[in-house]
Amino acid sequence: MINEAHLGLFKISVPKEYGIVIPKEGAQRVYFKLRAEKPKTTYEISGVFKSAISGDMPIRAKEFKYLCDTGVSSEAVKAELKKTFSEKDAARLANAFRIAQDIRNNYCTTDTTAREINKEFDLLKMYLSEKEFLDEIESIQGRINAELREDKRLDAKHVEEVKDFCEKFTEMWIAKFLR
Repeated sequence: MINEAHLGLFKISVPKEYGIVIPKEGAQRVYFKLRAEKPKTTYEISGVFKSAISGDMPIRAKEFKYLCDTGVSSEAVKAELKKTFSEKDAARLANAFRIAQDIRNNYCTTDTTAREINKEFDLLKMYLSEKEFLDEIESIQGRINAELREDKRLDAKHVEEVKDFCEKFTEMWIAKFLR
């Protein structure tokens, strides 16, 4: 909390991608960065936004469900998937989620060779049968293979592409499997 005596001294700027929007008549937005230890965590936000410009503005209770965080453990994801999928499919999908996390956490560096990242992408493909995911993986693999030899290390451009792929893949995965 900001001490009221310091309201005129601080300006808060939080990029949109780091939080949720709480609109007030479509003109003002406040962002919150939240994390969840397990998928489908429900949050409720309410309170008062204190502003030296517009005074105290009540924030009515707003409830939302946070589907998933990229840092959630694959075990927690698997437990949630078991509610709607068979044991076999839940395990398969949780492994795909885990591998995408592993790629993002361990292979998005210029120390990674094209061969190493391709092995990870091939492993990820083994756990997926959904065409839209396979197409995304093949697309990034194709770009990397067209531009780099197997023993060549990823350059900054390819590292960014792998990071972008992991973000897009995770968002697609969450939207499709954690309904």
